[in-house]
Amino acid sequence: MPDDERDDEAIFWERFFEKLQPLREAGQKVIGTVDASPIGDAADYIDQLLNAGAKRGHELGQRLAEFWYSAILRSPGIIVALLLLATALAGQHAADFQHQINGDVEIYLPDDAESTDLLKQVRNQWATDIMILYFQTDNAIDRKCAAGESPPNCRGSENITSVDILQQMSWLESDDNNRGLGGYQAGLDEHKDDRGDIDGVIWILSPSQILKEANSSSARFTCAFEKYGLPTGQREECTAAQFNPYDGYSIPDDQDRVDNLVDQTEGLLSSFVMDTQDHPLLDENGDGIYDNDGDGIWDTAVIIIGLKFEMEGTSQYISRDDPKGITDENPDGQIQDHKAFIDYAKRLIFEETDPGICELCYRQYDELMSSSISIEVHALWLEEARKKNPNLPSNAKAGADPGLPPVTQRMISEAISIADSRPDRQAITVTGLTPVVHDVSDAIYLELVNTMLPISGILVCITMMILHRNPKVIIICGLPIAMSLAITFGFTVIFDITLTPMIISAGPILVGLGVDYALHLTNRIEENRQELLEERLEESWKRNRDGFSTTNLDPWDPVLSLTATVRAAQTTGHAIFLSAITTIIGFSVLTWKSLVPIYPMRTVGVTLLMGIAITFLLSMVMVPALVHLFRYRKVEHGIEMPMIQTAIFSLIIGGVATAALIAFDTTTTGNAIFFGSFIGGTILLAIESQIWLKIGELPVKATLVVILVSMVVTAGGVVILEKEMGKSLTGSTEEVPPGLPSFYALREYSSIFQGGQTNMFIVDAEMRGPQNSTSPIRDLPILDAIDHMQERKINNVPQTSSISLVNILKAVHVDVNISGLEVYDRSLWELLHDECWDESTNPLRPECWAYAASSREDMVNIAFDTLSPEIRSMLMNADQDVCEWQTPCETKTLVYVTQPYINLNDATALRDAIDDHLDGDGNCADAMTCYALGIEGVVNSKLTGGLPVSIDINAGIQKAQSKTTIATMVILLLTMMILFRSPRLATFTMAAVAAVVLWQPLLMRQGDVNVNFFTAMIGTIVFGIGVDDSIHIVDRIKDEGESPAGIVKSVARTGQTIFETTATTCAGLSAGLFVAIPGLQNFFVLMMSLLILALLTSSILLPSFIVAWHELRSRLMGQGPWLDYEDSGALETSAVLEATLD
Repeated sequence: MPDDERDDEAIFWERFFEKLQPLREAGQKVIGTVDASPIGDAADYIDQLLNAGAKRGHELGQRLAEFWYSAILRSPGIIVALLLLATALAGQHAADFQHQINGDVEIYLPDDAESTDLLKQVRNQWATDIMILYFQTDNAIDRKCAAGESPPNCRGSENITSVDILQQMSWLESDDNNRGLGGYQAGLDEHKDDRGDIDGVIWILSPSQILKEANSSSARFTCAFEKYGLPTGQREECTAAQFNPYDGYSIPDDQDRVDNLVDQTEGLLSSFVMDTQDHPLLDENGDGIYDNDGDGIWDTAVIIIGLKFEMEGTSQYISRDDPKGITDENPDGQIQDHKAFIDYAKRLIFEETDPGICELCYRQYDELMSSSISIEVHALWLEEARKKNPNLPSNAKAGADPGLPPVTQRMISEAISIADSRPDRQAITVTGLTPVVHDVSDAIYLELVNTMLPISGILVCITMMILHRNPKVIIICGLPIAMSLAITFGFTVIFDITLTPMIISAGPILVGLGVDYALHLTNRIEENRQELLEERLEESWKRNRDGFSTTNLDPWDPVLSLTATVRAAQTTGHAIFLSAITTIIGFSVLTWKSLVPIYPMRTVGVTLLMGIAITFLLSMVMVPALVHLFRYRKVEHGIEMPMIQTAIFSLIIGGVATAALIAFDTTTTGNAIFFGSFIGGTILLAIESQIWLKIGELPVKATLVVILVSMVVTAGGVVILEKEMGKSLTGSTEEVPPGLPSFYALREYSSIFQGGQTNMFIVDAEMRGPQNSTSPIRDLPILDAIDHMQERKINNVPQTSSISLVNILKAVHVDVNISGLEVYDRSLWELLHDECWDESTNPLRPECWAYAASSREDMVNIAFDTLSPEIRSMLMNADQDVCEWQTPCETKTLVYVTQPYINLNDATALRDAIDDHLDGDGNCADAMTCYALGIEGVVNSKLTGGLPVSIDINAGIQKAQSKTTIATMVILLLTMMILFRSPRLATFTMAAVAAVVLWQPLLMRQGDVNVNFFTAMIGTIVFGIGVDDSIHIVDRIKDEGESPAGIVKSVARTGQTIFETTATTCAGLSAGLFVAIPGLQNFFVLMMSLLILALLTSSILLPSFIVAWHELRSRLMGQGPWLDYEDSGALETSAVLEATLD
C-alpha cells in the first residue's frame, strides 16, 4: 500500500520496527549459536524429558481419573452417604468451636517485641491483667431534679466518699466485716496476702482500699515500731498497737473520720474518683476554665483489680464448665481462667450479694449520665476540629484554640442522641481491658453464628439461583461447602487448635473458595456433556442420513457421563488443583512466625489451610456424584428481554436492594449503594451472558487502552500506598460490636479520668544487695531516685501519671493515738525525710532528741511494714532468699504508669519520651537492664504494658501486611513458574493480581477503611483468591491456544464461570454488611471490591498482557502484526440441544 494511503501511525511503527531489524538479527544469531551449542542440546534434552514425563503423567492421571470417577458414578448415592456420615462424625464437634476462641489479651501480644518479653517478666510476680469496677452514684445523672422529682429519674446527691458508698465498695473487695464468711459472701479478695494463689486477685486499688489502708496504718505502724524501733526489738505481740482504736481493715462508721482520711489521701485518691459533671476537656459553663464546671461531688469511682495470670489452682468458685466435658486431661471437667473469674465476679456482684449490703449492685439508671454525653460531645468536636488540624491530639481541650470550631448545640444534641442509643447504665459496670476483650470475642462469635453465616448462606443460594436458575445447583455446590465448614471447625476442636475472634474472616473465604471449585467443575462437566451430545447428535444425523438406525440420545448415558467427568477433571480439575495448591501455598505465609508475629493472624492461616484442603477434596468427589445423582443440567436460556429492558430491570432490583438495606439501618448509605450495585450488576450479567463475548474481545481490540488505564490506576495506588497502609490502629468504636457496656464504660473512664491504660516498668536492686540495714528495694536512696524519676521526668510527659511505693508512702498518714492522745500525724514519706534524724544529737534541737531512740534505717523498715500485704503485693516482689538478713528481702518494685487510650500516632511519641527517660544515658544492655536511676547495682526496665504493647501490635500488623504480601507474591510466582512451566505466564498472572493489591490503598481511602487485624491479611487473601481466577483463565488459554480467537473464547467461556464464582463469593461476603460492627462491614466491602477487581484483571488485564507480549514479539521478530482476530473467525457458541434431547 502506498504511503499516502496509510495513516501516520502505521508508517511510524513500520519504520520503527525496520530500525530494530539489525538488533533482531543479532538476537536471532545469538539464539541460534546457543541452540547449536552443548547448552542448547542440554536444554532440548531436558525439555524432551519434561514433555515425556508430562505425557506419561497425563496418561496415568487419565487412567486414575477414569477408575476413580467410574467408581463414583456407579454408586453416587453410596459415596454421598458415606461422606455425609464421615462429616457427621467430625462435624459433631463443630458446635463447640466457640470454646476454642481465646479472648485473653495476651494472645494478641507480638512474639518478637521487647514489650512482650518485659510483660512476661512482670507477669511472673505481678498482675498484667486488669479488671475494673466502674461505680457511679445518682449524682452522675445528667438532669437536675425539678420540683417534686427525686432520684433515680434525676440527679441525686450521693458522694463516693460517703460511708454508705465506701462500705459497699469495701464489702465487694473484702474487708474485716466479711472476711472468713466464705464463698460469694467473702468478697473478691478475701486473702490479702496470697498474691492471687487462692482468690485470683493479686491486688486492689480503689478509693475504699486507699482509705482502709490509711485507716489501719496507724495500728500497723505502732506494731512495726515495737518490732524495730524499741530497744527490746523484734517484739511480735504489738502491745502498744492494741490501744489504737483504728486497727481494723475496713471503712469506719464515723463520717468525720472518713472525711479526715480523704483529706490526708486526696493526692492519691483523686486518681480514682471524679466529678463527671466537669469533663476535663470541656468548658461546660463557658467561662474559659476547664476544672470548675462540676457540683463538687465525686459521683464516679473505679476499683482497679490486678488479676493473677494463671488462674489454675485458685478457689473452686472461679471455674466454668469445660465444653469438652470430663476428659483424661481434665478429670473434673472444669476450667479456671480469666473468663471464669469475670463470670464469678459478675455472679458475686449482681446475683449473690445481699441487696441490703450492696444496694448499688442492683441499681440501674434510666436517665442518661453526664459522662456519657460529655465524651460524645468531645468526640464530635474532635472529629470536626481535625478537619482543620488533622494532627490534633486526642486530649485537646474543646474551645481552647480560637482557630478551631467551638462546641455547638448541634454537637450536644447529636451527642445526647448517641448516648441515648447506648445500653442503660448500671451503677456498677464490670470493665477493663480483660473483660472487654472477652466480651468482644463473645459478641463477634454470636455475630458470626447468628448473623453472618445464615445470611451468607441465604445470599449465596439466591445468587446461585439467579445465575443458574436451577435449585439443584444449590445442593450440588452448597452441600460440599457446608460439609467442609463442619469438618474444618470440627477439626479445630478435635485437634484443640486455639482460635481468636479473627476467625470470623475465615468462614466467608472458605465459602467463596468452595463455590469457586464447585461451580468451575460443575460448569465444565456440563460443557463437556453438551459437546459430547453435539458430537453424538451429529453422528446420529449422519447415520440417519445414510439410512442406518439410530438410538435416542441419553445425556446420562454412563459412558457419556464418565467421559464428560474425566475430561472435566483433566482440564478444569487440573486448574482447580493448581488453584488449591497455589492458594494453600499463598495462605501458608500467614502461618510463618517469622513474618507474622501476631498469633491471631496465624490461627486464621492454619484454619484456612485446613479448610481449603478439605474443600478441594470434597468438591472433586461430591460434585460429580451430586451432578449425576440429581441429573443436573444448566438452563442456558432464562428471561428473554431486550438489553435496555434488562438494564432497567437490573437497576430497579439494585435500587430495591439498596433501599431495603437503608430501611433496615444495618449499614451506611454508601455501603448500601455498593450492595445494590452489586446485586444489579450480577442480575445484568446473569441475564445478558453474551456480554462476556464482548468482554472477551476487549484484550484483543483495546489492548493498549487496558494496559495504560491499569498502569495509571496502579501508579495512583503506589503513590498513596505507604500513607494508607502505614496508618496506625485506631481502636475506634467502629471496630467494636455495639451494645457492650464494658466497652463504653472503659471508653468513658479513659476520657473522664484521662487514664485506663496501665503501663509499668521494673526497678531491680537484687545486684545491689541489702544496704543500710534494709532489704534492697527498701533502701531510701533507691526510693528517692524513683521519686525523682516520677516527679521530674515521667509525670511531666503529657497525659501521663504514675504510682509507686513513693506515692503510697506519701499518701499513708500515721495517726498515732494512744488513749485519746494524738502522738503523731504525718505521712510516712515525711517521716522518713524528717531532718530530725540528722539532728537527734543536736543539743539545740530538743524537738529532735526523741529520734535518737531509733534510726532512719529502722524507720524505713517500720514504714514498709506499715503497708498492708496487699499494697506490697501490688508494688514489690515476694520475699527472696538472696539476702542474708533477718528482715524481709524484697529486691524489685513496680512503678505503674497510666495514660488514657489515645491514638497510636500520639501514643508513640509518649512511649518514646518515657523510654528516653528510662534509657538514662542510652547505655541499656537490653530492655530489662537500664541504668536511669544512677545507683550502682540498681537497674530498671523500659516501659511495658498497655501502651507499648499496643504500639508493638500495630508495628507487628504493619510488618505482617507488607512482608506477607511480598512473600506471598514471590512464593506464588515461583510455584506457578513450576506448575505452568512458563515464567512468562506466571509473571503475567502475578502482575494482574499484584495490580489489584496495589489498588487497595485507593479503595481504603475512598471507603474510609482503617488498618486493623483483618486488613493486614487482605493482600495475602487477594493473592490467594485472585490467583485462582487467573489460573483458570491461563489454563483455558493453554487449552484453546494462544491466538486472538483462542483468547476471546477462553475469556468468554471461563470468564462467565469466574464471574459466577466471584458473584457467589461476594454474595457470601456481603453478609458482612448485616454484621453490627462498622469496622467489619468496611472490611467486607473492601474484600468484595478487590475480588471484583480481581475478576476484571484476570479476564481483561491478564489476557491483554498475553496479547501485548505476542504483538510485541511478532513485531520484533519481523513477522508483522499478530492481532489478526478479525480475520481468524469469530467465536461461535454451541447449539442448545434441550428441545432435541427432550
